[in-house]
Amino acid sequence: MKTYSGWGWMELVLGVLLIVLGIFTIIKPGAFITVAVVFYGISALLSGIADVVFYIRAERHIGVSCTIALVAGIVSILAGVTMILYPGVGRFTMALLFPMWFIAHCTCRLANFGFIQPFFSRGFGIATQIINVAGIVFGLYLLFHPAASVQVLSWLIGLALVTLGVDTLSLARFMKDSEW
Repeated sequence: MKTYSGWGWMELVLGVLLIVLGIFTIIKPGAFITVAVVFYGISALLSGIADVVFYIRAERHIGVSCTIALVAGIVSILAGVTMILYPGVGRFTMALLFPMWFIAHCTCRLANFGFIQPFFSRGFGIATQIINVAGIVFGLYLLFHPAASVQVLSWLIGLALVTLGVDTLSLARFMKDSEW
């Protein structure tokens, strides 16, 4: 097995981007829906690419459960491209595709937890599971309540993105000097 001696750079960049987007969403709820669509598109696109790269790297080691990473990656890429190319339909995109991306990404993380678990201490592992289950519940809530106010929606999404960003940064850190 190859020894990986650097940071998980894609995870590091994605984690920082998620935290910045989360803070922006909390601080500027009025501008959230109009400006953030493109930034969320970039985040979804990077997340999708990361999931597809994970699938390519891990498919031979994990098997069937790794297919979820490929599906989540494709959904994330589609959501990202849609948000970047069509920001005018951002409300529809945020109301439908963003929750689907959130659900797909968190499901992927839970499905592949057994493989990435060695990178985490027990506390981080439990936190990762809780964060991703909460992400699925949050995604389902958004999917079935698209008329939620921008204020509440922006606060919840901002908090979830900061949390997901911290989770992704912890993965980048624990990938350092690991076997991959």
